[in-house]
Amino acid sequence: MTTTEERLRRYFPVPFVAAVTLLALLVLLTPNLITFGNPAAGSLETQAYLVVDRASGDNVTHLYLRSLGNARYHSVRIDLAIHAPWPPPANLSAVNWTRSINETNVLVAALATVADPFLANVTVVYVDPAGVTEQYIGEFEFHFSGGDLNVATFTPGLASVSPTPQDTLPVYLPLLALPLS
Repeated sequence: MTTTEERLRRYFPVPFVAAVTLLALLVLLTPNLITFGNPAAGSLETQAYLVVDRASGDNVTHLYLRSLGNARYHSVRIDLAIHAPWPPPANLSAVNWTRSINETNVLVAALATVADPFLANVTVVYVDPAGVTEQYIGEFEFHFSGGDLNVATFTPGLASVSPTPQDTLPVYLPLLALPLS
């Protein structure tokens, strides 16, 4: 072995060089996970999330409906029942939905309320360029108590959320995806 090779190995050990080379190859060969075009229905970029936020010391709860990517939703509907009992009712069929927003062709929908507790019924429709439709739904009840956000879900297939301290908000709640066509 020559002295030049020994000097290079001292500054560039083989395991280090191999790890850096492998990492560089992975970075170059890995495709982008989120596109900036019109994503396909059911893809990661179109997954709808209900974002719940309330600043510390504030009594206004903000709801935002958005995707992970830049999905433009065909329609968004958020219904609120502002005089809801806590703990949550067993059945939502008798609930009086008193406030709602309907948006079409939007990236984000937003709604604010001072009600506590309150119910939210969310429906989102996404249509991709090929005409494939995906619907996202979720029914939740929210209640702030003792500095924590308590969330109950009425949608089968959605996981329950444990109490979240208000100072760690926002919380992202995924909606249930239902392919329509």
